[in-house]
Amino acid sequence: MQPTDVDGDSVAGTNFWEPHEYSRTVKRLENANKLCSEFALMIQERSEIERAYASNLRKFAFRLDLFLRSGLEYGTCSNILSGLAKEAEDTAELHSNFATNLLNPVQSSIKNWQKENFHKSSMSSSLKEVKSLDSDFENAQKTWYKHYKQVNRCKKEYFHACKIVRSQQVQVQNAKNEPFGTPEQQALQAKELRKMEEKLRKATSEEEKTRRAYEEAVAALQDVTPRYIDDMTQVFNKAQAFEKERINFFKQQAMQMHDVLDVSAKPNLAQIFVDLKNTISKVDADADLKKWSVTHGVDTPINFPSFEEYSPELCALAGSKKKKSGLADGNIGVTLTGVKSITSPDHQPAGTPHPGSNESSPTRTAANNPSSINGIAATAAAPADVPPYPDLIDDGRPGVPIRALYDYTGVEADELSFNTGDLFEKLEDEDEQGWCKGRKDGRVGLYPANYVEVVR
Repeated sequence: MQPTDVDGDSVAGTNFWEPHEYSRTVKRLENANKLCSEFALMIQERSEIERAYASNLRKFAFRLDLFLRSGLEYGTCSNILSGLAKEAEDTAELHSNFATNLLNPVQSSIKNWQKENFHKSSMSSSLKEVKSLDSDFENAQKTWYKHYKQVNRCKKEYFHACKIVRSQQVQVQNAKNEPFGTPEQQALQAKELRKMEEKLRKATSEEEKTRRAYEEAVAALQDVTPRYIDDMTQVFNKAQAFEKERINFFKQQAMQMHDVLDVSAKPNLAQIFVDLKNTISKVDADADLKKWSVTHGVDTPINFPSFEEYSPELCALAGSKKKKSGLADGNIGVTLTGVKSITSPDHQPAGTPHPGSNESSPTRTAANNPSSINGIAATAAAPADVPPYPDLIDDGRPGVPIRALYDYTGVEADELSFNTGDLFEKLEDEDEQGWCKGRKDGRVGLYPANYVEVVR
């Protein structure tokens, strides 16, 4: 859209010096008040846009951070997610400052200036300043306008008298040029001609009279015109001075708005992306692959299962609530130290069944035992009347509604399985190993805390 130097509602042929044509200048003052309101609303809208953008960036940063804590990404490559989350958070802070600074001082300055320069009349909804300017113009034009109306009235009368004279002249001329009829008729026509000539004489006299009145009215108007021009110019210059102040003020506030929104002048913006680049550059594929191999690959210690004698301490450890520390760290196992072998006086050597015993060996290989620790089977038979996980019995207490953020399939018997978007309940807060107790479909079990969110 191209700017224009011409008032959009101007009409060709208007003249400020004509009666009441100053009304456009008065209207401009009224529009100045409306422009202040519209300018303030425009800044308000831009501030809301900046604040909404900052809010969306923060949601994006939270989502990245939540995804990062899910553990799907690992090693130095997680720097990508953390770097992008930090960039979004820092950029959100920058645009939040934009929103705040647009309202104060820019918008607040406009509102204060409007409040100082425009005042509502107590008797009506009109502005005192507008009413005062209109009154000043009216007073400046009052005397001149009175003479102006007199000139127009005299002009109208003079033109009317001229029209009558011209009409009478035509009638007299026609009567003189067309004599006809008998002597009696001609005598009658001569009498009518004398009447026409008398009317023409009176009309001519009236024409001269109205002409003098018209000339005197014009002269009187010309006498007051210099004073009229001077008075109108003073009032107009007063209006011009105020409009100049408004335009310069708007320009000043627009420049201040520019300073607020000029991202190229914000030194912290460049630093945000310098930090992001440095964070991403720390990603090292070779280091991540080496760590994975040491933790989960061919470089892990070889520790194949061998025969172990039954131990009550080992069975108790296997049946306890979740040995999750090894799962959380990926390669940190539980090392059993000081485990004594409990034997009875008639204990048989390893590999020899107890006489008369019908029990099968409780030992399982690490390949089919998900609860094995450092490759050592840790299975024990529990009494028939004791639940395998006594801490996971549903006591009927109410829970906190939660929603699954990711799919999860339980690895062990006491773990819950769920899909993204599933709703269930949290019964206990996160423990030191990152697990929570919850209830889903009437079943109580454990689940990873960072796979869900609380339903608000």
